[in-house]
Amino acid sequence: RTKNYAAAEPLMGRIETPKLHAEYAKAKEGDRAYAEAATAYEKANDTDSVVRLLLHPLDKPQKAFSLVRASKSSQGALLVAKHCMSTGDTRTAIEFFLLAKRSEDAFDVAAKNEQMDAFTASLGSNGTPDEYKKVAQYYEARHDYLKAGEFWALFRDFPKALRFFLQCGERT
Repeated sequence: RTKNYAAAEPLMGRIETPKLHAEYAKAKEGDRAYAEAATAYEKANDTDSVVRLLLHPLDKPQKAFSLVRASKSSQGALLVAKHCMSTGDTRTAIEFFLLAKRSEDAFDVAAKNEQMDAFTASLGSNGTPDEYKKVAQYYEARHDYLKAGEFWALFRDFPKALRFFLQCGERT
């Protein structure tokens, strides 16, 4: 059975069924009408497909970033993080790896690119004890005793945090 999506086009504005909008979106994407496909995916509540189209082929990454920040979609965040890595935007990739619940990937990118500040800023107060411990160890290895102390304190190892804070005082 064939489907005549061109005939359905004038009616799509009145249709509220997400499944029909998803089918229409796939057809539009197949026809390379990406902007129309993105709109239809939006009406189908398929955020990840909208993000995918915004990144490529529509080349509107800022819209994709905003959409993922608002929706908190893990899959959308992973798409954005990979896009950012491919364009060399490691700071933004770190943020979206964390949104995608890929803390290890975010930490690795931050450590390899000396952007731990971006990692900790995106982590905020939502970090896990293990994340705080890894950050503390990172700063400790780099002899940044103030930041090491801060993250040992967040890890709740107060004696260790105090030792690092005291080392800061000795250096001045």
